[in-house]
Order: sequence, then structure tokens, then C-alpha cells
Amino acid sequence: MIQEFQDQNPLLFQKPPDVMADSFTQFFTDIYDLIKSPSASTLTKLVGNFSLFWLVPLSAGYMRLEAHKQYLADKDTYDAASITEQQIYSETFSTIKAKYWELLGKM
Repeated sequence: MIQEFQDQNPLLFQKPPDVMADSFTQFFTDIYDLIKSPSASTLTKLVGNFSLFWLVPLSAGYMRLEAHKQYLADKDTYDAASITEQQIYSETFSTIKAKYWELLGKM
């Protein structure tokens, strides 16, 4: 019976991916590498990891809050246009994220 359940639900029993390191360890390793051997690649690695671990999640949370606030400010108009709060957030975050990665790519 258990084997039958496992055969019917293979995604539930996959091994999770290995985690390289937590964000604090990775961030301080990047700082150490930058001090030990300063170069453009170690600086880029530090900026990239800082962005992924700290800046993007904080800005996403702020944008989610701002989308909620804007939706509540003009809820009737958004409802009439069939625009959901999630759509406002998704479009705003996609635009900001694309511009941010474009800027990071120019470094």
C-alpha cells in the first residue's frame, strides 16, 4: 500500500536539492574573499549575493505593501477593470526586477 502511494506521487518523495550555504555564511564568505583577494569578480559576486539575499526580498516586500495600498485606494476602479491586487504587484515587481538586473549587468 505504501509503495503504491509512492508510485502514484513521485514528486512527494524526491530528494530535496542540496543547499550550498545559508545567506549569512555566503555573505561573509564573499566579504572575506573580497578582502583576501580584491578584484572585480569578487566585488561582483558580493554585490550579486547581497542583491539576491537582502535587497530583492526587501524591495519585493515593500512593493507588495505598496500594491496593496494602491489597490485599496482605488478598489472600485480596479474591480471594474478586472485588475487584481496580485496583477498590480506582479507587473510592478517584474518591471523593477528587470531594470535592476539590467543595471547590475552593466557593472
